[in-house]
Amino acid sequence: MTMMTKRIYIIGGPGSGKSYAAQALSKRMHIKATDLDDIFWHKKDTNYTKKTPEEERDRKLNSILRKKRWIIEGSYTKWVSPIIRSADIIIILKTPQLLRSGRLIKRTIRRAVKKDQKQKENIKAFIKLMRFNHRFDKKHIKRVQADLDSCKAVILPFKKADDAITFFLSLR
Repeated sequence: MTMMTKRIYIIGGPGSGKSYAAQALSKRMHIKATDLDDIFWHKKDTNYTKKTPEEERDRKLNSILRKKRWIIEGSYTKWVSPIIRSADIIIILKTPQLLRSGRLIKRTIRRAVKKDQKQKENIKAFIKLMRFNHRFDKKHIKRVQADLDSCKAVILPFKKADDAITFFLSLR
């Protein structure tokens, strides 16, 4: 499966380990990984308050999808149908919500303390992220369920990002 795999989509709630898994797989498989935050949020806004215009966002996404090989990760559920349709494998990280919340708190504190960090969530953005995280499993993932049910990709659910990485490494 790994040798044939060219397009991987990793979806899961905030703090589920998507970025970690994408970077690990990218390094081992020599495939560029893209964080959907880098497309969704305006690149000059490090506080996650200004969105990229939809037309520009869609253009950026389509340029990635036209490539032969990619790894894309994100929590977004409203505009990801083209990713789901194009993916060979979809990894769904089903990390428990409480664990994700703890990770988000730690990450926000770490980013607030580090001055060289590119992202700096403000308190309003943090609260919005925590609310999104709380609703992700019950509301947001259901938005893509019809796309997932009808896609041709192999869907692999994991509770931990490390399990997804280990699985892929075992196939080599």
